[in-house]
Amino acid sequence: TADSIQLHASDQSVTFPGNVTCSGTATGFGGGKVNQIVQYTDSANRDLGTTGSWTQIPSMEKAITTTNNSSKVLVQHMGVMYQDSADLTAGITVYRGSTNLGSSEYGFNVFYGNNNDVAWNVFIHYLDTPGNAGTYTYKIYYKTDKSDGHYNQWSGRISTSVITLTEILP
Repeated sequence: TADSIQLHASDQSVTFPGNVTCSGTATGFGGGKVNQIVQYTDSANRDLGTTGSWTQIPSMEKAITTTNNSSKVLVQHMGVMYQDSADLTAGITVYRGSTNLGSSEYGFNVFYGNNNDVAWNVFIHYLDTPGNAGTYTYKIYYKTDKSDGHYNQWSGRISTSVITLTEILP
């Protein structure tokens, strides 16, 4: 019928609301649909200098153009930070444009090592609400108190960092 379908294997009917249409893209099922996913990966060794303030990790950025004023952007990032010497304190955060989305002190992750040769896995999982449809650039920033940190490598072993942006429709 116009508002139900029959499941082949079970011979049962399923009823959908009257406003549901399925012609290529399903509509009428409510919010939370993934509209698009964009991603950037980087496998270059990044030496991290002493900053004391937030500094962008070179090339770790990605832009997304949202299509709805109520869209959310799921920002996911993973990577590896490494220190050569003792007593390094570091933080990782995400910026949308010029806005730090994490805490001003240490962002989303704070790291401290009091030994030489220490590596940390970095994970950020943040749901952002940019406010309007438009193009937004998300960047990964770091802050350290020593100049012996690295990104994407540990004791000469290179890894890959990733930033993934997912637009979630209302």
